Amino acid sequence: IILFEGSSNLDYRELPGVSKAIARIITIGAVLAWVMGALAMYFILDLPLSISFVLGGLFIVTGPTVIQPLLKQAKVKNSVNSILKWESIILDPVGPLFALFAFYVFQMIDRGFGLGYFMEYILGFAVAFVLGFGASYLFRWLIKWDFVPQNLM
Repeated sequence: IILFEGSSNLDYRELPGVSKAIARIITIGAVLAWVMGALAMYFILDLPLSISFVLGGLFIVTGPTVIQPLLKQAKVKNSVNSILKWESIILDPVGPLFALFAFYVFQMIDRGFGLGYFMEYILGFAVAFVLGFGASYLFRWLIKWDFVPQNLM
């Protein structure tokens, strides 16, 4: 909940001028930072490849709690402010998802690519998706019908 909470503070009116930059940062930039960081840890720190990729996923997270105070102190243009705010909030949950993906991929490689283990992973992903979607739908319904007090939203 904490990882995804920041997205409730995003203002979609900021997107028209900066959407292309945000899309590039959270897709190409995030993947490049993950892979390059992992390779740097592997070659420079001599960590195992599996640990490097898991840590690389965690290290791409900047988080709004780090970026927002810096943006308040630095006087940057509104477009740069918007880009960095969106990047910090969106990559906050993406980094741990990269780390989990790497963990499971290396776990599958270690155990062998058996169909049973692969299906277990797919089933776990499907259950997590259904639970997450169901919880978000329930939360939206609770807000719509005013079951959640305004001060808790």
